[in-house]
Amino acid sequence: HKGILNHLLHKNVMQRITDTNLYGNDYTLANVMDDLSASVFKADLTGQVNDFRKNLQVEYVKRLGKMMGEEGKSEYDHVSRGLAYYHLKEISKMLGSASSPESGTTAHRTYLVDLIKSRIESM
Repeated sequence: HKGILNHLLHKNVMQRITDTNLYGNDYTLANVMDDLSASVFKADLTGQVNDFRKNLQVEYVKRLGKMMGEEGKSEYDHVSRGLAYYHLKEISKMLGSASSPESGTTAHRTYLVDLIKSRIESM
């Protein structure tokens, strides 16, 4: 999953997706990020999260945090940085309202929420 995230969240790929809107593409970077976040999290909101999915979710959250970077130091454009920030906030909300049948999933979700909180607070 790291290779796919490396590609999809690469600054050049994200910039190209943004640029295609100038040429009539209706599938915006916001749409891409909406779909990507949904595919990483939505299916797991009401049940137990397996270890493979836990690793994917942590990797995704960490990459969104890195995309935001420090002001003036991120390689990403403002569109990408804004979407990363927005999706971190949305993921935190989703996880805060998710239910879990077992403690491993609860611990995982708590870890993700804390990762997001610490990244947003460090801005």
